[in-house]
Amino acid sequence: AVEGILMWGFWEGANWIRQSSLYRRDWAPTPAAEAYRNLVFKEWWTDSKVKTNANGQCRIRAFHGKYVVTWGDRKKEIMLSKEKGQATVSFE
Repeated sequence: AVEGILMWGFWEGANWIRQSSLYRRDWAPTPAAEAYRNLVFKEWWTDSKVKTNANGQCRIRAFHGKYVVTWGDRKKEIMLSKEKGQATVSFE
């Protein structure tokens, strides 16, 4: 599991190892930048729409982070953290 990402340099104009840069001097993305964006904004991104069961409950698997849960026009923000492991959201 990935717990963090550390980048020493992401722009070719200020990176001492040019070939490890995510962006070239003209800010054009490298293949590594595309791979990074795909991981962060697609593979590691949770965006789900679910229906509740007969008891009004549902369950989803999600990555750790901050979420906005909506039900109709109501919204609640929650933080899902490694320490807690799970979160419960109730609309009453």
